[in-house]
Formats: sequence, structure tokens, C-alpha cells
Amino acid sequence: MTTVMFWSPDGGHGRTSFHTAVTAITASLQYRLRLLLCHNQCRHHGIEAGVLSTDILMNHAHKQPVPGIDRLRYLYKSGILTRSNVSDYMISLIQDRLDLLIGTDEEGDIQPDDPFWKFLLHTAGQDYDLILMDAGSGIKQMPLLAEADLIVVDLGQNIIHLKIFYDEYANTEVMRSKLWIPVIGAYQPESLLINSNIIRQLGIQQNVYRLNYYQDFQDAWDTHNLISFLRHRLILDRTHTESAEFLRQSFFLTAAILEQLGGVPFLSGSVVKFPVST
Repeated sequence: MTTVMFWSPDGGHGRTSFHTAVTAITASLQYRLRLLLCHNQCRHHGIEAGVLSTDILMNHAHKQPVPGIDRLRYLYKSGILTRSNVSDYMISLIQDRLDLLIGTDEEGDIQPDDPFWKFLLHTAGQDYDLILMDAGSGIKQMPLLAEADLIVVDLGQNIIHLKIFYDEYANTEVMRSKLWIPVIGAYQPESLLINSNIIRQLGIQQNVYRLNYYQDFQDAWDTHNLISFLRHRLILDRTHTESAEFLRQSFFLTAAILEQLGGVPFLSGSVVKFPVST
């Protein structure tokens, strides 16, 4: 089982859903891996808002059995959720590469300490090479983060929020016991608070990754078209543009995640190789 959870200490600043989706799509297009993308929120929220295009929804409108986490939870409670049937309830986003587990229709999220999560991640981990999960935000998610092999900490470009994380959250038992990678979302390279200043002011001893804010990608997310947009850009956009820089950052973050997990299995060769960004 290999599970990567994207989590933010402060809701609204880390862009966990966007980062999880971008990393999952990048990994599925760059490496020969079978990935599962999931989240712990209600249906039609978070990840689903960016990746479920009209075409994908139409293709699965009449799928039997009905996909989704509620059905898996029912099977779990019935004692019949197994490796052989877990993938039957997923939605295929990229054939044989990337599946999505849609969220709950029940009132309220499934609680982070529900034992269902541990069982689901273990069971699905037998059928997928990698699970990438949007684990939401805040300290209430710590019981869920305890099930991760690696945590991607999604941070905002705000010194107060950054200090709160490094002064408080980074010292929790879960964070001390887990591998984790910090990434700054909606990064503005023209800001006075650039990456090098953040590292210096906070005395950070590890790489801090970043994903620039780029309007075209935000538009693709807002129109539920992120997969086709990102696929198109990965294949065609090799120039030194804002788009290419964002794609370099996404590739470096994805590669760092796989390296932290012990290497890059099933490497198929990149769709496009970007020069090292300085």
C-alpha cells in the first residue's frame, strides 16, 4: 500500500484539491502507474469539481454497480469489500491509468477517525500502485493523516500561515512520524515573499516546492476540463511560458513524491522533458 495525502493546515489557502488532481494527472501521464484519486468530502465538491467533465459523467451515468464511496462503505459494513471488487465502484478518468472515487452523498463527511478509511486504503492499495487523496484541512484530519505513507502539506504564500504551520502543526506527533513535503500553492513569483525569503525567514531545512498561479489552469479547473487541458499542455507546451513553468513545477513535485516513496517504479519515460528550472 502506498498512499499520499494532500492536506492543508488552514482551509482556503492550501488548494489541496487542485494540487491532488494536478499531481495525479501528471503522474498518470508521465509514469506507467495505476493510480486512484480520492477525497474525504461530499460528492460534487473538491476534486470532482475540476476533473469530472460532461463527457466523463455521461459515460458513467448508467454504470452498474453505482460508483462511489457510499457503496464501498456499505460493502465494508457488510464484510464483503475486497481487492477483487473495490475497483468496480470507481470512475475511469484515464483508461488503465487513473481512476476516481467520488465522494459521499450522506449528510456530512465520513469522520477522519472512521476505521473504514484504514480498511479502504489497505484494500485499494492492493489493486492500485498509488493512491492520492485530498485529505482536506485542519487538525481534525490528523487521524486520517496517520494512514498516509507521505503527506504533501499545501501552504499559502502568507508568512503568518506559514509560521503557524512550522511552529505548531509541524511538531505534532503525526507530522514527526511521517514523511512530508511542503508545497506553496497559487505562488506569485513577483511577490516580495518569494521562496528563498520564506526559507530564510523560517529557517526551513528542506526543499519547499511551489505551483504558480496560472489563470489558464484555473479556468480549466473551473470548467471541469483539467484532464484534457493538462494532457494537451504536457504534450505540446515546451516553451518558456507561464504554462511551461507550471508544468515543470508539477513534474518536479510529482517526481519528488515518488522519490520520497522509494523511487520511481514502472517508469515509462516522460511525455515531455522540461529543462531544470532555476
